[in-house]
Amino acid sequence: MSIRIGTIGSGKIVEQFLTAVKNCQGVEYGVAYSRTEERAREFAEKMGAPASCHDLEGLVHSDLADCIYVASPNSLHFQQAKAALEAGKHVIVEKPAVSNLGEWKILEETARRNGVFLMEAVRHVYDPAMDAIRRGMGEIGTVRRASLRYCQYSSRYDKFRRGVVENAFNPELSNGALMDIGVYCVRMMGELFGYPEALLAHGIFLKNGVDGAGSILGIYPGMDVELSYSKIADGKIGCEIQGEDGTLVFSGVARPGNVALFRRGGEREVLWEEEDGWNLEYEIRTFAGWMERGDLRAADYRRALEMSGLEMKILDAARRQMGIVFPADGKGNQRVWHMI
Repeated sequence: MSIRIGTIGSGKIVEQFLTAVKNCQGVEYGVAYSRTEERAREFAEKMGAPASCHDLEGLVHSDLADCIYVASPNSLHFQQAKAALEAGKHVIVEKPAVSNLGEWKILEETARRNGVFLMEAVRHVYDPAMDAIRRGMGEIGTVRRASLRYCQYSSRYDKFRRGVVENAFNPELSNGALMDIGVYCVRMMGELFGYPEALLAHGIFLKNGVDGAGSILGIYPGMDVELSYSKIADGKIGCEIQGEDGTLVFSGVARPGNVALFRRGGEREVLWEEEDGWNLEYEIRTFAGWMERGDLRAADYRRALEMSGLEMKILDAARRQMGIVFPADGKGNQRVWHMI
């Protein structure tokens, strides 16, 4: 079975995704979409797509795309993914999948109704390092604290400091540090510990009202989880999960990297060593496996949908505390966001 991919977007993440596609047997690039004909054609030639288009309807009905990968600005994800799902295309949508939980519920229902698969591309979820982390958690006794960090100075922040606001720092596009980077921390917390019984969130805001950094404290019975994320400063400390009998240490959340277990007695055990290259291949291979099996009720697929919903629920709760409101939150069909 050969799966043909159509893409929406022409940024760096799309190039990295398509590089990963080349390393995935049975998956190939079919058609490139961009808002202008010239940009679509240039990107198709650069990345090796046999066709291009600048009309969304043409893309979602193209015979050269079985699956659409959506990597446009965050605020466009919902409408573009929904159009693809309604056209009977499978969809991989970059994180954050949508602006709020209400939009995610609509996408889930649209995918179910049309008998197609939907994935949020949160790459660490499908990285084997996550399995190593879960195994390690079984070796460190009762977990008391986790510190999950992703602080990376954005290449676009230099322009912002000079007064040029690009998409990454435009809150009107459902952007900001929480949605662009903090989402990785939120998803890992949800994957490992579920929804917290209480949550405290604080954001650091820039002059145009966008959040440039922030912290979230997830409170669980007998433990807490600290999330730290930033687009305006670099972090040099990795992540750790502290248990009564040992501590797990790993490089980060988007790319967990090497995972090591330190037992209370002082012994160190390497549970996972990072392989070369990006870890995008794992999500693509997982999605291809779902399509090949064709089972929309499969437990691993259903869990992935559930975890994306939980992630959006946490993001919505954190945004309410920080006062972050997007244009998408005011739509009539997004009343769910205000009710949670």
